[in-house]
Amino acid sequence: MTVASNCIAQFRLLGIVGSVAVDGFRKRRTSGMRVAVGALSIRIAATGLLTAPVSAAPVVSAVVPLVEQIPDPSEIDPGPLPQFSEPAFPTTRSTAAKAASQCQYGSFGTLSTDAADANNIMRGQARVTQFGTFSLKKNPSWRYTSSLDRSGNANMHALHWALPLLRYGLRTGNTAMVSRFYSLVFDWIKDNPPKRPRQSAAYGQIESGFRMLSMACALAGPAPKRKKLKAALKTQATVAAKRWGNVNNVSFLQAGGIFSAGCAIGSSKIRKKGLSRMAANSAKMIAEDGSVREGSMIYARNTYTWTQQQIARIRGCGSAVPAALLRSNAIPDFLAHGMRPDSRYEALGDGVPSKSKVDESPAGSSMRFMTAGGGEGAAPANKYSSYAAGFIFGHSGFGQNRPFVDETYYSIRSGPGHASEYHAHSDAAALTLASKGSQLLFDTGQYKYANDAASAFVYSRAAHNNVSIDGGSASAPRPLIVASQSTNDGDLTSLVDGAYAGSQLQRTVWYDRVGDYFIVMDDVSMDRVGTFNVNWNFGRDRTVVVDGQSASTNGPGANVTIMNVGNEVNYTVGSGERTPYRGWNSSKYGELVPSPTLRAHAWGPSNRIVSVIVPRSTGVGPEVASATGTITPTGAQVETTIGSDTYRIELSTAGAIRLPDEPVLP
Repeated sequence: MTVASNCIAQFRLLGIVGSVAVDGFRKRRTSGMRVAVGALSIRIAATGLLTAPVSAAPVVSAVVPLVEQIPDPSEIDPGPLPQFSEPAFPTTRSTAAKAASQCQYGSFGTLSTDAADANNIMRGQARVTQFGTFSLKKNPSWRYTSSLDRSGNANMHALHWALPLLRYGLRTGNTAMVSRFYSLVFDWIKDNPPKRPRQSAAYGQIESGFRMLSMACALAGPAPKRKKLKAALKTQATVAAKRWGNVNNVSFLQAGGIFSAGCAIGSSKIRKKGLSRMAANSAKMIAEDGSVREGSMIYARNTYTWTQQQIARIRGCGSAVPAALLRSNAIPDFLAHGMRPDSRYEALGDGVPSKSKVDESPAGSSMRFMTAGGGEGAAPANKYSSYAAGFIFGHSGFGQNRPFVDETYYSIRSGPGHASEYHAHSDAAALTLASKGSQLLFDTGQYKYANDAASAFVYSRAAHNNVSIDGGSASAPRPLIVASQSTNDGDLTSLVDGAYAGSQLQRTVWYDRVGDYFIVMDDVSMDRVGTFNVNWNFGRDRTVVVDGQSASTNGPGANVTIMNVGNEVNYTVGSGERTPYRGWNSSKYGELVPSPTLRAHAWGPSNRIVSVIVPRSTGVGPEVASATGTITPTGAQVETTIGSDTYRIELSTAGAIRLPDEPVLP
């Protein structure tokens, strides 16, 4: 058999010659085209999904203006769910086409940015998702570059950023792009053996997992050195399986890459290694109630999308899906309960307030209901929910009695911090709040993955709406939930927080669903005389006015008033401070901008601070609300007036009583 006929045979195995069957697409045949890979030129009949019918492949790409920076998603983007994805390659029953069944979804499916990314790479600029761009030489060094952050330098070795060359090159018949893709893959293989990579991060779990998927994509295309590529992919999978550790989503992505490698090279042994590791990780990371142990709503969303994509890959390769991985199907309900009335995810942990998209929410689900602003799907089942992974969410409703976007939403973190869950922050008992069409109490957000003072601040307690002790060294253990109850009148949550050795913090939150306001009681018991702070973060477009023992925001839309009715505090406002850091907000990856924060400074060793938090509608001033309180041996009696209505609550760590009425909660 000649070299050319052998290559044509390989294309037949790939399903590129003649008609192919693609899930969800009818069979079709398109005109032939000429494709060159390296020095080899052959003629094939290609499917429309793979290439565009042209008479001859151009040597260089069509002129597209150089895009220095494509608008990035504000965090890592896992792409759409499988049912909303556009395939990158058709699939058939052949072994080579099994690789194509893995080369789908997210960064591995067809993307709207493929043309710009491919043209930019040909001009020497490569974009590594949201982590930045780097100059790509003809012979890359694969070493650290200052134009990328820490994650960007690591993900340089994932190779998924190069896939637009293959996808767009095949669609347009641009052989130069296809050849450049394969030259990059083989150059990386040569320069980065497992024991001597150009960067140690090259064999990190997420980089390894994504790289194995990228190499499976390479096998799905017209690879010029298939045996060498298959051998390299087998090596990658073998090394990954040997080094694998069960940490978090990166472990799942690496396990998924191992499975995809096994599928692409036809190794059932390697597939089984990937499956068993995906099962172990899913059992660890996804609780039975669908909550995700990442400390971040964005990474919970990513976990849902990644697991659903991998389920599709497993089925595409003809394997059975592990039972633990099917826990993924419960995640949408968790995401729905955690979503704000503006259809955005709360920016908890390593996350930003991204808006949920239709193509990441299953039809008919509560997640679709929240995504569509109540326009489709089924409303979430509970107004108050406490999840095993460390999240508590409350809602005034879901658009039944007032406009959907005007509903009140709050979150309370009840999970551990960064030491236990990589994407979590030191936010135990932290409260966030949205109401009357605006976000009112903010999480600081993610910023970026960096080793600097700003990043350290973003992870710290001082950046969150909880209590911090001056001069104390805080850890971030899981707080103990001592009360978690709800009725139509309101919700009670109380948590004991052991972040400071020798001290005890307890936060009790009462959401009064009748009056649509909050009482937050913070009990602090320190092992020494000292000071502590109750922190509240506001939006970057707010001003804050302090009036004695109350503070109010002003700005567009709804606002909030916070009134201290317990022991006296000293309020201060800070924004954009660096020594030490205080008053910052991040709404997208890499951003950190000044934003006002209120601190109630108080004194120990023992104290009880009681804050009344009242959302105010657009145009309503702080004079609409007033509150008084009396400290009791077990808590506080609080009287709150909002407009013409007055609400009297006796609050303790175990319950709330509406005075002079019968007990609201036992």
